[in-house]
Amino acid sequence: MKVSVNREACRDTALCTGLAPEVFELNEQGRLVVLVETPSPDQLDDVLQAVHSCPLQALSVTDD
Repeated sequence: MKVSVNREACRDTALCTGLAPEVFELNEQGRLVVLVETPSPDQLDDVLQAVHSCPLQALSVTDD
């Protein structure tokens, strides 16, 4: 599984950082950064919740 962010859609609301802080964070400029592109199985539930909770649908998960 690979996590990615659509930069054009993302408005850096940071909802995902609260749901999966080990995978997402905001950098010094306030831009979303994917810290772990290939999350571990124990991070899967939090990542999927973050992806499905994104108000702008800017996050995606693909099988890789």
